Amino acid sequence: MFSILISLVIMTNPLQILSGNITPPSSRWVRTSAGQNISGQVVGGVHNARPVYVCRVKSGSSYSAGYVRGRQCNANANGKFLKGMNYDVLTISGNYRWAKIIGLEFASKALRVNTKESFLCQGIYGQGKYTGNFYRGKCYIVVAGKTLAVKPQYLLMKGKKSQWITYSSSLPPHTVYSTSGKAVCRAKYSGLWISGYVTMKKCAVAINGKSALLPSFQILSYDGVNEWKKSSYTRILPYSLPSGSGYVCRASGKYSGNFNGHGCTVYLSGQQKVFTAFELFIVP
Repeated sequence: MFSILISLVIMTNPLQILSGNITPPSSRWVRTSAGQNISGQVVGGVHNARPVYVCRVKSGSSYSAGYVRGRQCNANANGKFLKGMNYDVLTISGNYRWAKIIGLEFASKALRVNTKESFLCQGIYGQGKYTGNFYRGKCYIVVAGKTLAVKPQYLLMKGKKSQWITYSSSLPPHTVYSTSGKAVCRAKYSGLWISGYVTMKKCAVAINGKSALLPSFQILSYDGVNEWKKSSYTRILPYSLPSGSGYVCRASGKYSGNFNGHGCTVYLSGQQKVFTAFELFIVP
């Protein structure tokens, strides 16, 4: 199967975050029928300027995704229009978004119709947006009772887009850690935003042979699933998270640093260290 890439600040005690009091978004399918409204159901698109909701119906031993319009779930199975008065709707507690597809790989954390089945996709037709099944590079949607294979525009992800939040005595909810106890940060150094990690309430950064511990900085916050992917040398991965003058990376014991196209530069023992094998933080 082809693969596709997908594209609040409430201050609190950092110990609360580490103890797990901040819960990431969770999803589940809820059985319903005849257009009943379910709390937390996911908006899957728009039809005639009105929102439609993500649903799925069972066809044989598998599920097919679609959208609720009126009192039924409109989906497709093997290229055929499938409508169901009894169906499941997708609910998410927390944030979610439809992430734009921009390449030929997708973030592995995109939501599926079922655990081992196709991904939920959103395709555009006319003035509408419709939920369907992603299969072999196409998004199969149903419009006016007909199954259409359109170019997939979006895949469904849990969480909002990442944010850089100014540090002010405590860490924000959903702080990203590169390793245990080391929050990802960025700070301005020599006029450039450089990513690093927090130590002793300062942001440890390194670039151009220099290193510093800076007292004014921002913290990376992301309520989706944290994903680090391996890279090396000058290789930039799709959906690598920008730091401002490069991309957020981690290396050597998973300390975060800054990738500017020539390795991952990390602050270690008061000096800059450059690593040619590292990981990049991925946010679709």
